[in-house]
Amino acid sequence: DHNAYEVTVNLEGEVGGTHTLVFPKGTTLKEVLENLTYSHLANKNAVQLYRKSIAKLQKQLLDAQLKDLEARVLTASSVTTGGAAIRKEEAQLILDFIQRAKKVQPRGRVVLNNETNLSKIILESDDTIFIPKKSNIITIQGEVKIPGAQTYVPGYKIDDYIKSVGGFTDRADREHVLIIRQNGKIITYDADSFFRKNVIILPGDSILVLGKPNSENLQITKDITQILYQIAVSAGVVLRLF
Repeated sequence: DHNAYEVTVNLEGEVGGTHTLVFPKGTTLKEVLENLTYSHLANKNAVQLYRKSIAKLQKQLLDAQLKDLEARVLTASSVTTGGAAIRKEEAQLILDFIQRAKKVQPRGRVVLNNETNLSKIILESDDTIFIPKKSNIITIQGEVKIPGAQTYVPGYKIDDYIKSVGGFTDRADREHVLIIRQNGKIITYDADSFFRKNVIILPGDSILVLGKPNSENLQITKDITQILYQIAVSAGVVLRLF
């Protein structure tokens, strides 16, 4: 494979023509994008690149974090009998969460910022280039009362969209709200911070509200928060904790 002279690239979304193409090894993303036939609905400013090698790395990192969390849960101890009973019940819930998290398959998305030099991105075999459709929809997922989609309203802030779906649930981690742009860029938002800066919501954005772990063990809480964040970023989904 290292000595191959060609790479196979998959095209998805708002492009015409063949969706599986073969290019000479060394072809750049810029060269491919300049020669595509786009539909009139294509959002050329939000091109997405998915790479299998990145997905594999994301999966390895996630599995390592889950293994470490599992070890912490199984070795945690309690001083009192009552505390031990509570710890046992909590441990089972976390172990169930770990099993569900192991089934998550990262997508291997490579974020293309506006400043990215596309002529420097050499395509690999089995890369997928996705051209999204122009969207006027905002999706709100995770720990909100009525997850769903809303039409984009100019001037609406994050809090306005959260209120439009019933507000946060009791499990919501209000300090870790994620905004995912159509090109995959991640922006974090702390809804509880007095000094929070307003984030401009753009058409096609997704708002993900993570769950807040409820554990007396601060290290386990930190580990779960990191895992939830990683799953949301790498797979684009919010996994419920319990």
